[in-house]
Amino acid sequence: MKYLIIIATTLLSFASNALQVNSEIRHPLSTYLGVWEWQNGNEVFRVRLRVDPKNNMNFVGHYEKVSVDANGNETFIYNSNKEVFAGNNKAWAPFVIFGGGFIDNTVDQSKYHPLKNGSLKFEILTATPGNITARWHVFRRDGGETDDDAPEFSVPTDVILTKVN
Repeated sequence: MKYLIIIATTLLSFASNALQVNSEIRHPLSTYLGVWEWQNGNEVFRVRLRVDPKNNMNFVGHYEKVSVDANGNETFIYNSNKEVFAGNNKAWAPFVIFGGGFIDNTVDQSKYHPLKNGSLKFEILTATPGNITARWHVFRRDGGETDDDAPEFSVPTDVILTKVN
């Protein structure tokens, strides 16, 4: 019995150390939350992430693309958060970024289903204060239903975002 207790204590110690190592490798949720941007000329692709109200260990969010004029005024090119537009906010999902999933609800809706599902890999690259960057990689899901005739995603599919707040 004495040896069993020693073995159990040793195994628990290893498990505790493994959890600490894993938590050091991963970034705290607060690193992901906030506003992220990628700029291409006068267009800015922006991602807004917040805590998932159903699972406070995960994030959810929306994305948008704006055009910025010489005076800094922004005009929407698209926005996944339909609630920001008066009269267009019924029956839309409360967020389109969730876990490893992604919904593109900004594809051309005149010919295709208004939603294009995919997977999202959001990987923190640098996490020093004042310089936090992440790789945004969206891709079609393997398996399941896909509409091969549908256009590609309307969002950038592989860019480096910078956290702006």
